[in-house]
Amino acid sequence: MASGPDAQIEFTGGDGGTMGLGTITTTATIGVDDSGIFLLAASGGSTTSVPAPNFNGVVIVFASARAQTNVVSFTGATLRNGANATATTATLANVVGAGITVVGYNGLWYLMGSIGSVSYG
Repeated sequence: MASGPDAQIEFTGGDGGTMGLGTITTTATIGVDDSGIFLLAASGGSTTSVPAPNFNGVVIVFASARAQTNVVSFTGATLRNGANATATTATLANVVGAGITVVGYNGLWYLMGSIGSVSYG
């Protein structure tokens, strides 16, 4: 599910078509072949890289589990958030519970919802 030497993700569940739960505790690049929920729990905040989706209908939820600023970076400006034509990052404010939900479609990520203060760039 994760790649790179710094990736530290604990991932559980996901059997039988259900969404698994991953905890990201450092900077990481996630895999996007399956839907999942990721709790961003790095003690000093984190940057999570998300490549373009491989399949239509993949749903990913990111939520801050600590009061730290977390950045979700979408490779190739593949995020469509309804405000910008394209976005590269979603920055979650340093509030526990701030988060976003995205769905993959035709190689792009579409924002389905956000909680708390999230800025896009």
